[in-house]
Amino acid sequence: MCSDEVDLSTELAFTETYKNHAGSPRGVREAACLAVQFPAALGPLSEDALLLFGSLEYPLVGFSPEASEGVGYYCNEQRLEGLLAGGSVAYEQREPAVRMLEFWKGEATKRKVRAAYDAELARWLPSDDYLHDSRVAFPLYRIAGPYLDFATLLRLGIGGLIREVDSLGRKSEPAKLPFYAATVSALRTVSECFRFYGRALLAYAERATDAGTREAARARSLSAMELSENPPSSFQDAVQLLWLYALVSGVWNYGRLDLLLGPLLDADFVGRRIERQDALAVVMALWKAIEARRNPFNGRVVLGGEAAKSVPGADAFAELAFEATERLAGTEPQLSFRFQQGDSLERPLELIGAGKTYPILYNDDVNVPAVMKAFGVSRELAEDYLPFGCGEYVIDHRSVGSPNGIINLTKALEATLHGGRDPLTGAQLVPAERPAGDFPNFESLFATYCRQVDFFVDLLARQERLEYDVVGSEAELLLVSVLFDECRERGCGLLSGGARMLGGTLESYGNVNCADSLTAIKGLVYRSGTVTLPELVSALDRDFAGYESLRAALHAAPKFGNDDMEADKMLARVHDHVCRSAIGAGKRHGLDSYLVVVINNSVNTVWGHTTAASADGRHSGAPLANAINPSSGSDTSGFTAFLNSLTVPDSGIHAGCVQNMKCSTNLVNGKRETFRELLETYFSAGGTQAMITVLDRGDLERALKDPEHYRNLMVRVGGFSARFVELPPDVQQEVLSRTIY
Repeated sequence: MCSDEVDLSTELAFTETYKNHAGSPRGVREAACLAVQFPAALGPLSEDALLLFGSLEYPLVGFSPEASEGVGYYCNEQRLEGLLAGGSVAYEQREPAVRMLEFWKGEATKRKVRAAYDAELARWLPSDDYLHDSRVAFPLYRIAGPYLDFATLLRLGIGGLIREVDSLGRKSEPAKLPFYAATVSALRTVSECFRFYGRALLAYAERATDAGTREAARARSLSAMELSENPPSSFQDAVQLLWLYALVSGVWNYGRLDLLLGPLLDADFVGRRIERQDALAVVMALWKAIEARRNPFNGRVVLGGEAAKSVPGADAFAELAFEATERLAGTEPQLSFRFQQGDSLERPLELIGAGKTYPILYNDDVNVPAVMKAFGVSRELAEDYLPFGCGEYVIDHRSVGSPNGIINLTKALEATLHGGRDPLTGAQLVPAERPAGDFPNFESLFATYCRQVDFFVDLLARQERLEYDVVGSEAELLLVSVLFDECRERGCGLLSGGARMLGGTLESYGNVNCADSLTAIKGLVYRSGTVTLPELVSALDRDFAGYESLRAALHAAPKFGNDDMEADKMLARVHDHVCRSAIGAGKRHGLDSYLVVVINNSVNTVWGHTTAASADGRHSGAPLANAINPSSGSDTSGFTAFLNSLTVPDSGIHAGCVQNMKCSTNLVNGKRETFRELLETYFSAGGTQAMITVLDRGDLERALKDPEHYRNLMVRVGGFSARFVELPPDVQQEVLSRTIY
């Protein structure tokens, strides 16, 4: 095979293993496929290997809870087709690769989910290309956001976990034996991954010319071999076990590391087995490894909360985490800090003031009661809430809340005003409704809009349940299930009876533009009679060409973000409706929870391209507002008014609501006491969280002109951070247009 040819040996072997286990129990097939995928998919040793080893590059065909190509058994069809067309596949592998590609077009789990759609789902959710298609709602394919019970892993080690699972299997009913046997097999694959790196480290030691490096590599090799069976006995080994297990299991979020790692860190400090600078080097290596996974929408590490106050070493780890974040110019991990009234925010504000965009601040005084209400759980369980991804909440290793549907509320209003059709494409977006002239009053218009939203929310809840059922029939998700809730005790996979709380989340976008549009329509059409609704729709269809004075009047209408009662109440009404619609749809379709998340991952910009002009004065194609934040430039009444508006939506009926703030260096650093007081007032008034970007006026403009000198200028895009100069131009412009305080 030539050096420039792509070797598909792993993908072909994976495919044959899958075929050969067609009649096997799903867990047995999954374990056999994992044994082919790993350690083959693991990367070589990095420069930080003596501190932390383990990297991963998913093969083009494989298995994962959440690969970019889909959930479960996936195939990167586009990449494979490109390799075959470009002649990059070795001659002897081309025919087998063509057959493999055709096979997975019928067998990939994502394909099977789509094939299970009934006629209604297939008609109204015909596409998952939300980046380009023009529709109200789209499905997604993933099992995102499971937090694993890493505490059990660190306590038992892989060998202890194998023994526990084996013991449970011996006591189980015969029907559950395949699950337990498959889980043991999958865990042995994880053990082999540690031995793989142990051998690599030993070879590294043999090549080393420096005696100190040689000795350190041999020590890490022995440690890797030890971790293949036994629980960690040091802080560094605990970090290592957690990290490599996360990689192989396919989870992207890491949980409350201060609680998990603090005790071993404390023991190492007390026993003088590690110096602080060495512990910091380990944390920095972990931070760099998380960054190298290149999944900026995830990578959550959570600190703080009431529980951390009684855990030895939790504060010491938190300080290491803060310092690692301070020293590194990374976009990950998404460091998140939970706090209560009376907790000091001084250290987090130092990092934020330095332009780090981390940590994200989460107010437990509001969030814990809100999670109790939204999820219907006890305070004890609500204390274990964790944000993941772009800001969704789940209960630590107990609830599933994968965001597998997205909805554009501004597009739903657009369809309402056009008799169910898309003014950009002419396609029927929603079941036909009456045209704009048939709404005699605002409430009839709002009721029709609500029906459109309800229709799609119900479809997406049904799709979520169906996706869980199909994925659960295909796979046990063994390496996730074994460290999740009661799966081990029940002898069931995550989606086939193992998870105690099987819920979902619905990402909603365009909330603020929709609400501001409704406020303008109510005022200008139904209250003052400035314009008729058909005339307004005509202006929207022409993107305000010839209607400049009307657009000015729409712009002047009350806007969310200014502590304006009329605008804020309309946003609360829109928010309340979609959230309660989701809660009801989840109950109808057998989900323990189905909750809206108001987040942003640049979809507001992407979906703006396929959303026509809106009645808030927004031009066709322009970005939608970021999450629950005001439309860019519409918050003109100051920082206090902005914060007051953010507290209006009910926090107890959703599972996360991103609140971005772009503040000047002068406010955050030059007037630190004032800024702290403003934040404390906001949080005491009901503010749930704060995602803060700190920069000077003109920084972003200068970065556009001279990107090389602003490589490390960080911004919060939505529920994630990014280097400003690496963002697409349209997303850069959207971030630039936001108000800076």
